[in-house]
Amino acid sequence: MTSTEFEAFMQQLEQAQKGLAQARKELDELHANNEPRLNEHHEEVVKARRAGQMGKAWQTLQSRIDLGKTCEMDIFNGIDKSPEAREVRADLVRNMTKVRDDLDAMDPEEETKQDYLQAIESVAKLQAMEDGMRKDV
Repeated sequence: MTSTEFEAFMQQLEQAQKGLAQARKELDELHANNEPRLNEHHEEVVKARRAGQMGKAWQTLQSRIDLGKTCEMDIFNGIDKSPEAREVRADLVRNMTKVRDDLDAMDPEEETKQDYLQAIESVAKLQAMEDGMRKDV
């Protein structure tokens, strides 16, 4: 590799790092701006679970969460092997499959589908940038 090629490579790497840093900054800002609303929504969900409004499985799991015996991530990631957690994961798969099928069936011009496709594209770009950075290091 010549000195000129190396300098060009370093410039490309620097630009990629700046792009990734900017994307992370925008994502952090978006998260910070939405955090109060997300926290409020999460608390509403927790109250509904405790009251049994999301089904008996979630009511039982929320009780176990409150006692520190499990957590949402363990439930979603399959670490919690209880029958209730299995039921919730199965429901989640069914619901996500339905959402995906509904989005696939939407008119490509519909705003919701456009937002969904844009979000998927953005995530893919971020992942590709991060993968590229790992290869260059």
